[in-house]
Amino acid sequence: MKLICYKKMQILWLSLMAYIYLFCCRLWFENEYVSTIIKIPFLFVVLADIGILWNRRKEILKIISYYVNKNRALFFGIFLFTLYDVITLFYAVNISYSISKYRLFLRALFVAGSIWLCCYEDETDEIKKNIEYLIKSIGWILVIFVITTVIRWSLGLSPYLNRVSLRLDYNVYSIYLIFTLIIYIFYYIKWEEKFSKIFKILYIACGIAACDLLLLTSSRRAFLLCPGIVAVSFLSYFIKKIKLWKSVSEKKEFWSLQRIKTLGVVFGVIVIVAVNLSWAVPLFDRYVSSASEEKKNAHIDFLEQFMGDDISTAGFTEEGLSKASLSDRYSANVEKGLSSRQVIWNVAVSAIQKFTLKEKLFGRGSGYGWSLYEDENNEDVMEVLEVYYRMEKPKPQWMHPHNFFFTEFLEGGILKIICIIFLTAVLCVYLVQYIKKNMEYGMMLLLLYACLAVNVMLGSSYGLLGESLFWLATGLFVLMRSTEDFEKRK
Repeated sequence: MKLICYKKMQILWLSLMAYIYLFCCRLWFENEYVSTIIKIPFLFVVLADIGILWNRRKEILKIISYYVNKNRALFFGIFLFTLYDVITLFYAVNISYSISKYRLFLRALFVAGSIWLCCYEDETDEIKKNIEYLIKSIGWILVIFVITTVIRWSLGLSPYLNRVSLRLDYNVYSIYLIFTLIIYIFYYIKWEEKFSKIFKILYIACGIAACDLLLLTSSRRAFLLCPGIVAVSFLSYFIKKIKLWKSVSEKKEFWSLQRIKTLGVVFGVIVIVAVNLSWAVPLFDRYVSSASEEKKNAHIDFLEQFMGDDISTAGFTEEGLSKASLSDRYSANVEKGLSSRQVIWNVAVSAIQKFTLKEKLFGRGSGYGWSLYEDENNEDVMEVLEVYYRMEKPKPQWMHPHNFFFTEFLEGGILKIICIIFLTAVLCVYLVQYIKKNMEYGMMLLLLYACLAVNVMLGSSYGLLGESLFWLATGLFVLMRSTEDFEKRK
């Protein structure tokens, strides 16, 4: 038991880091081995879980019931949504299309459940220490992201020359980077007083570098979310500082010299971040255009080795470089930037408009969002085909609605949307309650959910159930919210 108590958080930290990092950085490994490698972290968590379950077998039901009772409405909303999603399997067009969705959901539940087990202790202070350790661990993942991204791109070991990403799907990379960046920022806001001056400088520098990398992914969601993340973060920092100053001094001492210096430093950082973000893309474009032939050849060699001879299907020119430059994508307005999404969404909208009353209520079953794009007699589908891959005819699971609202409506109808609205309403109420008790982590979770919402509106593959980061954030939320009045448990 002592070994588990001492080592369980280290095991959880290493496993969570490996889970997030390996999933986002697939290009470190040969493609056929990636799925196996990603499973390795879970083996360590399983061992820790088994040890905890065995040593606390008499207490485990109390642990589970405590989390459930503290968040009854939220668990009810999750249960209702999941149950209805399972029901849609009974009139599914193709059940096999839903296998990946449930695999991702079960994996996310396993990670969340492991977090609850490993962080649970008999005393509130111990749980809070475990939560701090967990948040800090996720923050370290961002540091590793930044370091390895710079190294891999500089060596030419990247799928793009004029974009930055650790995997071919730069949208996936960007949302994982956003997830870790938000937690990284709010850990600083929460525990800034513990840091030395040198550590603060290094911490802020790494955060700024992460914002640059986020923009340089050329992901539209990164372009939309990065300025918002920075703005909300600074606003939260100001609110915390002002509340702290008012609580420890009288009004006449509010504008002390030390506080004026602090505000000066903060505004200086804001200017640096704003200028940095506005210059990052054009500076990077100029650097890429003048990059050495050796670097360009390294990128081409990497593409050919990783993807084989046929690199044209991934959106590359004959030279193996990405067609769209960063400046082209970011100089366009949002409407123009989302034009390709509108072509995809038109297919979903047209299908919904043709639904009967029964189909509008119940949808057309799990997996319909994928199979809809396999209809070669649909003119809208053929237009999407021409925009994206220029194949002669659609292939199985080649495209999906790229919007979780459309996906859920197509598969589950109005009833499923009602389940989502209920779940969203409960989360909003719980978040407001939590922010009043813990402003820093409350705002962190609020920003996480806002960013994840934008993400699923632009590119959800399997609907809400298949969004691992959403359920991981919800697992963290349940843990944190339950800890606030832990001593009142029955």
